[in-house]
Amino acid sequence: KQRDSRGRQLERLLRLAQQGDFDAFVVEDRVAGESTEADSCQSAWWLSEHHPGSGDTVVTLSGRSDSVRLLDYLLARGADFAGQSNFDGKRALHEAAQADALAAADWLLRVARVPVDPLKRADWTPLMLASAKPFEPMLRLLLSHGARPGLVNKDGWTPLHLACRVGQPACVRLLLAADPGQADRPARNGRTPAHTLALHGHAGLLSELLSGRPELANAADSCGCTPAMEACKAGSLACLLVILDIVGGVGADRWDSAGYTCLHHAAVCGQTELCRYLLKLLPDAGAADSTGGTRDRVTPLQLACREGQSELVRLLLLPRSEGGGGADPSQLDARGRSAEDYARLSSGSEECRAVVAEALRRLRQPQD
Repeated sequence: KQRDSRGRQLERLLRLAQQGDFDAFVVEDRVAGESTEADSCQSAWWLSEHHPGSGDTVVTLSGRSDSVRLLDYLLARGADFAGQSNFDGKRALHEAAQADALAAADWLLRVARVPVDPLKRADWTPLMLASAKPFEPMLRLLLSHGARPGLVNKDGWTPLHLACRVGQPACVRLLLAADPGQADRPARNGRTPAHTLALHGHAGLLSELLSGRPELANAADSCGCTPAMEACKAGSLACLLVILDIVGGVGADRWDSAGYTCLHHAAVCGQTELCRYLLKLLPDAGAADSTGGTRDRVTPLQLACREGQSELVRLLLLPRSEGGGGADPSQLDARGRSAEDYARLSSGSEECRAVVAEALRRLRQPQD
């Protein structure tokens, strides 16, 4: 019975700590009979109790609250802000950084003097959590206390990789200024911040990054993908133009390790307008029929059919004289499959099958 009572009280204390409701928290603490004004500096049983599911504690969750009064109270009660963590290894500073609780983070670093770079599960630091949001004032605070932007998580991502996903200019510039070497540092999968910026369509920041590091424009990750290919996946013509301005048209002709070109990637993702640009850019009249270096000798048209990209299929089949790709609907891959066969592989691609069938009919008509 006492255990059930404590369990319910812990739930209430955890909720109040997360909310930063100082007055209600103090009342709840005193209701338990564990403290009075006379013994407010004595330890309490709930300081070391973990939520059975997440492992959260009153101490760790207080980091989210941004309530300095609550933090002062917990410190007086004997809280261990530096060492206590939940089951994922998150400490109070992790919680503050992720919640953008600036006052709490400042208090933890100045008053409680917690380490600025504790690692949680997967080796994430508070700076990484703040970079992923991103919170510029929080980044400035953590960096001013010595947070190391060169640390990487288990996937090899730096804070800069994470900030580049969101693309908040001030945060990216701040992290670059703190450690310029992050720009050249690939993750475990070989992806650089340039790949990340291109995939998420942040053309302005990509231009800034590549202006001082043009070699990154053609860097390949572990799958052979370049930033240009990432821009094609995202349908970001602005990013592609930034990259091609540095590497030239050759950047659109490269293959990844699967043999895909930029046109293949754009076709898979249904990026019609970007494909339209690539078809104008590539001088080869057979670009839409290119198999790149693919083992199955698959074309962009076949991939677009497989993915049910009917609008793109129409563009690829349109004659080059009309701004299309002039693709051959009868071309077969290494297994003898046509574009029509690829359309059958995907549910919901009846329209693609109809478009290809009409193109085949027109192709054969002169022979009838």
